[in-house]
Amino acid sequence: MIEYNAKRQSFLSYIRINWEYRSLIFSFVKRDIKIKYAQTVLGLVWTVIQPIALAAVYIFFFQYVLTIKTEQPYILFVFSGVIMWNIFSTTLLQSSMSIQQNQELIKKMYFPKSILFFSKAAVALLDGIIGWLLMVLLTLWYTGELPWYFVSSLLFYFPMILFSLGLSFFVARLAIFKRDILIVLPFFVQLSIWFTPVFYPLTFLPQKWIDLIILYPVNAILDGFRASFALNNFSWLPIGLGCAFGIVVFLGGFFFFGRAEERLMDEL
Repeated sequence: MIEYNAKRQSFLSYIRINWEYRSLIFSFVKRDIKIKYAQTVLGLVWTVIQPIALAAVYIFFFQYVLTIKTEQPYILFVFSGVIMWNIFSTTLLQSSMSIQQNQELIKKMYFPKSILFFSKAAVALLDGIIGWLLMVLLTLWYTGELPWYFVSSLLFYFPMILFSLGLSFFVARLAIFKRDILIVLPFFVQLSIWFTPVFYPLTFLPQKWIDLIILYPVNAILDGFRASFALNNFSWLPIGLGCAFGIVVFLGGFFFFGRAEERLMDEL
C-alpha cells in the first residue's frame, strides 16, 4: 500500500498512487450519476434524448436551410459528431471544475485529486457508449449494413478522453490561482465547435485549412470515429497523428497537475 501525503511525488510515484486509489473512481462515478439524474422522471433516458435533440437541430438548420451534402446520410454524419463532441466537451468542462466542486471533500480526506477527473471522464464514457449503441442502430436503419471495422470506432473514445483530460488538468491547475479561467472556459468550448466538423464535412473548407485542422486531435479522432461507420476507405496517418498528440497532451497535463497537488490545500 502506497502512503499518500501532500509532499511532492515523482511522476511514476504519482501514477502508482492513482492506481492505489482506483476504487475511489467507481465511488465517485456512482455518486455523480445519482446527482446527475436525481429527482428526474426519465433518468438515463435523458442520455438518449439529449444527443438526438441536438442532432435534430443541426439537421434541420444545416441540411434543410444550408443544404450541406455528405457522403453518408446526414443524420449519421451529425449524430456521430455529436457523440464525440459531447465526450470531449463534457469531460473537459466537468473535469476542469471538479476541484472547485469538491473542495469540502478535498479538505476532509487525502487522495490523489486526479481521481476526480477520471470519474468525470468515466461518466462521459458511459454516455458515449449509449450513444454508440444508438449510432449502430441508426446506421443499420439508414444503410442496412455495417462495415466489418465498425467495432474499431470504440477505440477512438480513449484518445478523445485522454486529450480532454489532458486539457482539463492544465486548466484545473491554472484555475487554482486564476478562477476566471473557469468562467471563460464554457465560452471557448462552445466557440470551438465551429472549428470542429460536427455538423459540416472537412471538404466544406479550403484544402489549406483541411491540412491544418485535421491534425487538431478532436477533429482527427472525430473523423476516425465517423469513418469507422462509413463504407469507404480513410487515411490512418492524420488520425494516428491526432491520437498521438492527444496522448502527449494527457501525459503533459497529468504531470503538470500532479506537481501542484501539494499546493492545493493552501489555495482552496
